[in-house]
Amino acid sequence: MNTVRDLIKRSMKYLGVTMGAAELSGEDAEDALIELNGMIHEWAGDVTIKLDWVPADLTLNSQLPWITAAAAKTAQEQSQRRALGTGVAAMLAVRLRPEHGEAPNPDLDQMSRMGWSRLLSVYLAVQSSSPNHTLSRRPDGFGAIQ
Repeated sequence: MNTVRDLIKRSMKYLGVTMGAAELSGEDAEDALIELNGMIHEWAGDVTIKLDWVPADLTLNSQLPWITAAAAKTAQEQSQRRALGTGVAAMLAVRLRPEHGEAPNPDLDQMSRMGWSRLLSVYLAVQSSSPNHTLSRRPDGFGAIQ
């Protein structure tokens, strides 16, 4: 799964909308593409996530940006990035579920949560904490913040 089209087909398969290599309908593909781009822009706006690629509106033929960005990474990081595809496909399927009248599916929900965990394991931004105050001892032996 290297292209946006592949990821969307996987999402639709999770929803039972397409079977195997069957082509997506234009409407399904467009709706899923809009939703996927929306997800990516939400990630870019989340201060807890630090993407190492620039979120831009993807097309069906776009390479998955986390795969492209992994080219300069270690083999382990590349493997983690490839594994993101399954989780992102599940997250997308969960978001598309209401449009397709699908009932909640505990297995798909679990895959979606695992996808979010994988995304965070790769892109979680660790905030540095640098206090803007110092601690000092007061004459009575108790610490005071100044």
